[in-house]
Formats: sequence, structure tokens, C-alpha cells
Amino acid sequence: MKFRMLYTLFLLIFGAAMLLNSSGGPGFLQNTDLSGSPLGSSTCGNCHIGNMFNPSMSAQLLKNDLPTTEYEPEEDYTLRLVVNATTGSPARYGFHTVALQGANNANAGTFDSPPAGFRISTVNNRRYAEHSSPRPANTLEIKWKAPAAGSGTVRFYAAGIAANGNGSSSGDGAAVVPQPLVIAERIASNLGGVKRLPITMTVFPNPVQDVLNLRIEGDKNGLHTLQLLDVQGREWLRRVVQLRPGSHAESLPIEDLPAGLYILRLMDTAQGTYSVKMIKN
Repeated sequence: MKFRMLYTLFLLIFGAAMLLNSSGGPGFLQNTDLSGSPLGSSTCGNCHIGNMFNPSMSAQLLKNDLPTTEYEPEEDYTLRLVVNATTGSPARYGFHTVALQGANNANAGTFDSPPAGFRISTVNNRRYAEHSSPRPANTLEIKWKAPAAGSGTVRFYAAGIAANGNGSSSGDGAAVVPQPLVIAERIASNLGGVKRLPITMTVFPNPVQDVLNLRIEGDKNGLHTLQLLDVQGREWLRRVVQLRPGSHAESLPIEDLPAGLYILRLMDTAQGTYSVKMIKN
């Protein structure tokens, strides 16, 4: 009799653990960040073991169903996450994502109106969108409201699982978005009637970490001023460049520049300006 009671108790505990394991994301269940962001020390792969399905993960921010790399402050967007299995046929999928801004990784914007089977969980004053139960579909689309003006660049981090649906964390596969989805704040032009220079200026890589390369092409000749400004209009770099008709290349060391969104501006006081945006990681 005692053995039967102990066995029954074991089954109840095991069943409860299995139910807990499959009932939601790590924000709700563990009060932790497993999105691959700087706020977490691990990912979903620490628990969902087995390396099955070899999944990968992608992220896009949509406006009117079209991908965008910029946001208008306080406008509504849709974040789309997709977990793709390259082998096998997963039975269920899970998602866990957060939007962060600034050097202190503050919460950015607001997730809203989660679809059925998803919830918004709060961990250390950051809001995470995640599944509340394993999902049969490999895609999450959730509404996101952009932060207020002046918030700067937003970074989306996301992790997901492809699961075999056996009610445990074994035999699954986990993935994270390889690089955060970086969305710049759209800066309204304050140049008034200033003319645009008849040139083309491209910057790469963008986002950038150490050295920013730029290429200027056109028929301009003479000395021009190159400025690097932050979104508050503060000047971080100024250089005079000599242009000649054709192509001109410059390299700017910016490893000491704080992370954020910047405007690179080429000026000719007589003929106008040309500006491009760049992101420093």
C-alpha cells in the first residue's frame, strides 16, 4: 500500500513537472531571459536538448505587411518571428523575444494584443512576448508599438524551439536569431530648403563596430566638409575631404563612438548637403 501511494505521488509530481514544462515560456515560468540578449546568460538550448530538427530563426519588423529597417516613434508595427526546421518534422514550436534600447538595455516599445497561445511576461522591467503553450505553427506575429521620439535604435532579440511534442524538453531543437534585428529611429529632416548635393554616398558595414567605410560618387570637385552627428545634433567627428569627379573613398575609425544611431553628412556651403544614417553597435 505504501509503495502504491509513493508510486502515485511520483506520477503526480512527474506529471505536474511535465505540464509545467510545456505550459509557457521562460519569462513566465522561470522569470529569466533566454532570448540571446545581453541580459541573459543562456538560451532555450540549455533545456531543450537533443539537437533535433537543426532549426534556424529569422526576425522581421513589418509596416503594412512590408519589412522595414526604421520606425516612426509611437507608430504600430508587427514583429514576425519564424522558426524553420531543416530536418525532420517538429510537432510544436515555442518563441521568446524582447525589444531593447540604449547602452543599459532598457525596454523598448510595447508588445500588444498577443495572439491566442501567447502572453506578455515581465522580467526585470522588460517585457517579453512568448508562447503560453506549445504552438503547432512555426510563425509568431505580434503587434509592437514603437517607443517615444529620441529613443534611438531598437534591437530585437529572439529565441525559439522546434519540439517533438512528447511533453518533455528532450529530443527538441533550439535556435536564436543570429544577430539582433536592428531597427533605427526615423529622423525627420530639419534642413528646411537646403538643397541636396548631386552625389551618391554609401556607408558600409552598417551597422558598424570599428571602422566605417564610405564611398562618394559624382561629379563634384573641391573641398567638402564631412560631419558625424548623433540624433540630438551633437557633432562627434568633422573632416575636410577633397573630392574629384568619379569615386572617392574614406575610412573613419569609430571604435570609441557610443552605440546608437548617427547621421553622416557631407556639406558644400554653396551647393547643399547629402546625409546618410548609420548605426554603431
